[in-house]
Amino acid sequence: MHPALTGVAVLTALAGVISACVHLKVKRYSRAIVFSTLVTCVVFQAVVYVQLGYVEPFFLIAMATTAVVIAFVSALVGLPFYLYRKKQGKRVLQDRPDHTPPTAG
Repeated sequence: MHPALTGVAVLTALAGVISACVHLKVKRYSRAIVFSTLVTCVVFQAVVYVQLGYVEPFFLIAMATTAVVIAFVSALVGLPFYLYRKKQGKRVLQDRPDHTPPTAG
């Protein structure tokens, strides 16, 4: 496999796993995206450092670039969590005895 494709595969796998773990723990969708993006950026740069043996000279540019990709992956991974929690929230409101559903008209 080409080294660039290996990097993309590692980045996507890290982003998916870390995002899923963060979205399990953090209830707010936007906070989970930001937190998982930050954590994944740091972990990915640590993996690059271990692989290369030195800090990449343009690591700030690499972090900014990968942050966009990681945020997108995190948003996609977190969407099922968000929809499930939203559905559960509506169900809890409907099950409350003091809740009266709105009337039409």
